[in-house]
Amino acid sequence: MELCKNIFFNTDKLTPNSEIKISYTGRFFQDGSEDVYIHYGFGPNWDNVNDIKMEKSDLGFQAELTLEDNENLSFCFKNGNNEWDNNDGKNYVFPIEHIE
Repeated sequence: MELCKNIFFNTDKLTPNSEIKISYTGRFFQDGSEDVYIHYGFGPNWDNVNDIKMEKSDLGFQAELTLEDNENLSFCFKNGNNEWDNNDGKNYVFPIEHIE
């Protein structure tokens, strides 16, 4: 599912404690960067920040991560030259849906 331009998830809903795959076809994929990392955290304060090196494929850069039981997932990307794609300073923020 594409939730915004150049960001794809392998699921229709982000739910707590689930494993997801993120695919990125943004600026760093388009400019031929070799190394791209996803920098992510949870909730409004970016709790439990992590960096994962993404795997490059014909479909973009991809990474798998486990969602926490929090209100949202926030992330941005950086390449091997320490350049950032942070959605024009807004970061990429997606809600984690809690199903009752």
